[in-house]
Amino acid sequence: MHVWGHPFDLHLATSNLMGWPKLTIRVWRLDLYENIDIIGYGSCCLPNEPGASEIVCETWRPRGTPMQESQAFFLEAPLRFTGADVLSTNKLSYINSQSSGRVHIYCETILKNFKALGLKTN
Repeated sequence: MHVWGHPFDLHLATSNLMGWPKLTIRVWRLDLYENIDIIGYGSCCLPNEPGASEIVCETWRPRGTPMQESQAFFLEAPLRFTGADVLSTNKLSYINSQSSGRVHIYCETILKNFKALGLKTN
């Protein structure tokens, strides 16, 4: 388990709650040889209720063939995506993947002018 704090502050405007914002996460690591690798991907919805929240985002990584997995293990070079951003496509259900842990996010949400615009969050 690694603990780190990275604040984020978002200001969003909306007229409806369709497509409520999602948080996309990429977990990186720095190894002993100072190589930087992505070791996990994740996506979760931001809270749509005011107040403090804890979000648990499950992360995953692509799984390769047995040969690719053994090379990734011995060369310490995990499989990762190249090219187009796969997290923004609808093809995630076709990807062979495995869990790479969880990211716990603690955040505070402030909803401004939702009552004035007639928006309901529940």
